[in-house]
Amino acid sequence: MGYKRSYAVLHLGMLWAVLLVLCAISFHAPLAAAGGVAIGLVSILQADIYYKCPECGKKLPLWAVMPHFCPGCGRNLRDAKV
Repeated sequence: MGYKRSYAVLHLGMLWAVLLVLCAISFHAPLAAAGGVAIGLVSILQADIYYKCPECGKKLPLWAVMPHFCPGCGRNLRDAKV
């Protein structure tokens, strides 16, 4: 998985996790809340594994806007095809 897809999966997964937990709280469904937490944790885990520079492998900051350049090697990430 590329870093751009990993970034999208992270944010989409966190959105689903928050929505599921909020619905679970509203309807008193602890199993659904646990599912939301699990989705959130899996989203973070995959981003920790795949959200890195394709050139040097340095991990990119998870909770910031996708950087234009790699903090490790300086590669332009916005124009990259990966």
